[in-house]
Amino acid sequence: MSEAALKQTAVAELPAQDVVVPSSQAQPAQVNDNENSAHLLTGEQRLFEIPARLWYAMVLCYGLFLAFMLAALGGGYSTLVLVVAAGFVAMFFGTAKAMLDQGPVQPRSPLDIGNFRLPTLGGDMKEREVAIQMLIVPVCAALFGLVILLIRLWVA
Repeated sequence: MSEAALKQTAVAELPAQDVVVPSSQAQPAQVNDNENSAHLLTGEQRLFEIPARLWYAMVLCYGLFLAFMLAALGGGYSTLVLVVAAGFVAMFFGTAKAMLDQGPVQPRSPLDIGNFRLPTLGGDMKEREVAIQMLIVPVCAALFGLVILLIRLWVA
């Protein structure tokens, strides 16, 4: 047997040794953090802080987009595609609603209670700025659907 093979078998036969650290010398990473599990039951602590009217406006814009597209392109595979798109929109808003239902009660938005500024990571934003940031894409999508419908009606 070669010398390398002898060294491998000698290393493989060493008994395993467990290292036991007394709890008084335990490092913070070795302490069980589930002993005080009250923090696990508090739920989601992030707040949406967006007024419900902006969420409803988003839903309305996407609904208009889908309705315009269905009116312009309805029939055949395009209807199937629009139904799938409607499912994705429902999942998007349904997930947000499910998160709200599972977490603690959300306080009213600062924009609803007279403080017309919303604190954000980049600084305070006025209500108008928040609305523009949230609604620019949905409004453009609804306008796009309207333009497609108008083109379809003009060509036909």
